[in-house]
Amino acid sequence: MSTQNSIDDFVLGTLVAAGVTSVACLLLDANGVNLSDLIKNASALVTAASFVLALTIYWRNSRWRKHDTSVERSHFYLDEATAGYKQACDLLSDQNNSRVKWIMAARALGEADRLSAEVSHTPHKSALELRKFSFRNELYDCLTLPSAEGTARNPLPAEFFFGSPKWKDLTIEEAARASTSSSFFSKAVPYQNRKPARLEYLS
Repeated sequence: MSTQNSIDDFVLGTLVAAGVTSVACLLLDANGVNLSDLIKNASALVTAASFVLALTIYWRNSRWRKHDTSVERSHFYLDEATAGYKQACDLLSDQNNSRVKWIMAARALGEADRLSAEVSHTPHKSALELRKFSFRNELYDCLTLPSAEGTARNPLPAEFFFGSPKWKDLTIEEAARASTSSSFFSKAVPYQNRKPARLEYLS
């Protein structure tokens, strides 16, 4: 776009300069002015006009390049922020209570917020707000359950947060017992059998 504008400006400027010079030559020639002197003066005038025109085109192209770079940078942050929000929604979409996935989702949301702050182009900001609105609705559905009547949504129950994958089939007491049962920690090394890493290395 900026290159095409530069070409148009150059052609227009050249035509205007040529037209003005031709008209001036005709008027001065009609008044008996020496044509050779006239051509020299006209050449100097055209050279000066061309120089001014070149500077104008360069200045305008520089502005366009800065504008294009700013827009591209803003669009990059818009896409990356959108990807971060989507990743968080995808991680929680199945309403899992995996601590690992929840930590990953939290980090994705944090990075997405940081990236969204770098969006600078006004249309991109508007698009980002629309996408945020959609992601908020998705996250709301991930973190709530439909009510028995189906007319509203309720927060996830307390048993969800005890970490059992079968939390939907457990009462809060059963979920609490499952989270503290010996089988829950069966794969962990007993504390009394552990050695601090530094002491183990020195022994």
